[in-house]
Amino acid sequence: MFSDKCSVLHIYQQRPCSCADNNYPYHIDNVGLPVVSCVTDLCVSHDNELKFGFHIDCIVSKAALSARLILKCFQSRDPALLVTAFLHL
Repeated sequence: MFSDKCSVLHIYQQRPCSCADNNYPYHIDNVGLPVVSCVTDLCVSHDNELKFGFHIDCIVSKAALSARLILKCFQSRDPALLVTAFLHL
C-alpha cells in the first residue's frame, strides 16, 4: 500500500512563522499521512530546511564503525593495508 511509504515534509526557507497553517491533513486512500521533520529519499536524508546534517551524521557513524572494526581485526597498523581494508569493506 502506498500510504505505508509516504509522509508529509513541509519545507521551509527558515523557521516557519506561527501564522502558517501546517496542520492540513493529507490522505491517500483515506489513510492519513504522518508529518515528518526529516526524510530519506534515494538514500539521501534531509530535513525540512533542506539541510543534510542528519545524512552526514549517519555517514560519519557508519565510517567510524567500519574503522573501529578494521582496527579491531588487524594487528598491522600499516596505513596502506588499513586504507585498502576500509575501501573494500
